[in-house]
Amino acid sequence: MAGNRARRINGEMKKVFSEILQTEIKDSRVSVMTTVVRAQVTNDLSYANIYVSVFDTDRMKKSTLIALNHAHGFLRCEIAKRLNLRKVPELRIFEDDSMAYSAKISKIMDEISVKDDGADDEQ
Repeated sequence: MAGNRARRINGEMKKVFSEILQTEIKDSRVSVMTTVVRAQVTNDLSYANIYVSVFDTDRMKKSTLIALNHAHGFLRCEIAKRLNLRKVPELRIFEDDSMAYSAKISKIMDEISVKDDGADDEQ
C-alpha cells in the first residue's frame, strides 16, 4: 500500500473508531476515560491494530479491553458503515501503555538528576 494511502486510512480508522467509542458504545464495562491513541492497518487491509489508552484503575483497563474485544463484530460493522473501503479489516484492540512508560522514564530521569545534584554538592 502506498505510504500516503496507508496514513490516510490509519487516520480515518482512528477517527471513526473514536466516534463509535464515544457515541455507540453503551457498555458499562468500558471506561469513559478511554482514548484511541493510534490505528495501524496492515498493507493488505486484513487487520487493523487499534491502540487505546485507558486512564482508570487496572481493573477498569482490563474490563474495557475485554468489552471492546468482545464487541469487535459490532465495531467492525459500524466501521464498515462509515468508511468506504472494499475490505473492512479485522479489528485487534490493544492497550497502549506509552503514557505509563513515559511517566516511568521521566521519574527515573528525575531520580538521576537529583542524585547528580547531590554528588555535585559534595565536591
